[in-house]
This record gives sequence, C-alpha cells and structure tokens, in this order.
Amino acid sequence: MVETEVIKFTQCDGNFIELRASKLYCEKCGQMIFDVRGLIQEVNIAVEAHYPAVGKWCPECFIKWLDERHDAEWNAAQRNHATRSIPANLANACFENFDPSEDMETFMAVNTWARNPHGNLILWGKPGNGKSHLGVAALKQILSNPVPRRHDRTVEFIKTHALIDKLRKAQMDDDDNPPPGHYAPQDYIVIPNLILDDVGVERPTEFCLESLYGILDGRLERSKPTMITCNLHPDKVGERLSDRLASRIFSGKVIEVKGRDRRLLRPV
Repeated sequence: MVETEVIKFTQCDGNFIELRASKLYCEKCGQMIFDVRGLIQEVNIAVEAHYPAVGKWCPECFIKWLDERHDAEWNAAQRNHATRSIPANLANACFENFDPSEDMETFMAVNTWARNPHGNLILWGKPGNGKSHLGVAALKQILSNPVPRRHDRTVEFIKTHALIDKLRKAQMDDDDNPPPGHYAPQDYIVIPNLILDDVGVERPTEFCLESLYGILDGRLERSKPTMITCNLHPDKVGERLSDRLASRIFSGKVIEVKGRDRRLLRPV
C-alpha cells in the first residue's frame, strides 16, 4: 500500500491519530476528507476517506446538515402540535389581522411579550374584545422566534376548561403509557410557554381549583412565562375561584383589554 502524506498527527500517552491525504474533497466547503490511522488503547484505527450516504460532504458539513435537518423536523413537529390546539374560529388569527386602533397599548404589550416571553401577562376584559385572538397571535410569534435553544419555542394555547378535562382524564387513567391527549399537571408546569385562555369560565370544583393552583404556582416558582386571558374583573376572580388562586392568576403584568365586541363587528 502506498503511504500518503500525513497532514496531522496527534499523540498522547501512547495513543495516536494520523490524518492522511486522500483524493476526496467536500462539495460544500472544498475541504479534504482524510484517511484516518491510529492506535487508541491498543486498538488499531483505520478509516478510509469516504462520503456520507446523503452527499459528498466532509464530516463537519455532514454534522451541520444533520443538525439543520433535526431542527427542521423538530420545528415542524412542534408547530403541528401547537397549532392543533387552536380553536377553528381562530385558526387564522395573528398580529397582522388584529385591528389595534381601539387598544394600541394592549396590542403592543402582547406583541412585545410574545417576542421575548418572560413573566406573566394577564389580559382581562369583556367577552369578544380580542383576548383569545391575541393569545393565538402570541403563540404563532413564539413559534417563529429566533432563540438560541429551539426548546424555548415550545408553546401551547389551551382553553382552561379543556385543560381541566385533560387533567381529570389523566387522573382516572392508570395506564403507564397514556394515549395522546392525556396529561399530568407537571407537563403544564414545565412547558416553556403556556397561553391559558378563558380562565374563570370553568366550574370551580375542588379538583379544578387545586389543579390550576398547582400549575400556576409551579410555573411562578420556575419562572416559566404564562399568558392568561379572563373575562372577569380581577375583583370577581377571587369570589369565583378563591383569593388563593386569584393571587397566582394575577401575579404579573395585568392589562384591561378595551374596545367593542369584535364578534359583533364582523360582516355578515
């Protein structure tokens, strides 16, 4: 066998690695793909220069391509999961088609929060004035945020009564591998971003109150950002859901959403 030029030699404690010249070059960056020779813990290493099955690339370009593919797959899966939770009547809701003319302050506050979620943001006001629309718009913004860790884009929008139903089903299910749609409170405590819609419309049973308290208290302890919408005046929330839970619901920036019922303004 004809010995080729040693490009790089590394040695330590009797172990060594040689990178030898080859005739293969990466089509992405132009870098040579080396033959590898060596001895690691008395085991001879001999890897001929070769291309990955997916393309004529060097290891660095292959790993970068693999990371990009995994990112794309994760993003698609997360987007699919998050958008499935959006009610059909709000499927097209976004910041671009929300008219902020009647309440620019709220619009800007939600937009700012969604671009860099931190702390709690609570919107309360009369039914129909766009709170849920803004919640869905915030979800879509979070999904597209350029963040260092893709996990930080994980988000769920859920109606409070639907959340309680899921938790109740999970409590009754003894299966170690529950089917999709069955969740434990811990899932909602640790999810990076949660948008909890229509707090206060659910029946305030003991299970409901304890579940909501546990989730909101756990998220506050872990500094997990939460957006909450509510049709009740803050003073009425304590009367309906207990002062103990109300203190957790309104632990953050509280904004009264103004404006007319947007449902009544839609053209027939």
